[in-house]
Amino acid sequence: MLRHPEKADQLRQLKWEQVARLQPDLVVSTNFGCALHLNSGQQKGGLKFVHPIRLLADRL
Repeated sequence: MLRHPEKADQLRQLKWEQVARLQPDLVVSTNFGCALHLNSGQQKGGLKFVHPIRLLADRL
């Protein structure tokens, strides 16, 4: 994402499209950087990417 922002943005768009087809309420990613990048940028239909620890913290 930092070294190749154009490529990262293309991959992010592909991920958004793939995940949107499944229509989940939430997507869990163990990679903070990945979740941060997926949550950034254009609107993604309210889809939220979180780390498992954040998911647990929110549920407590």
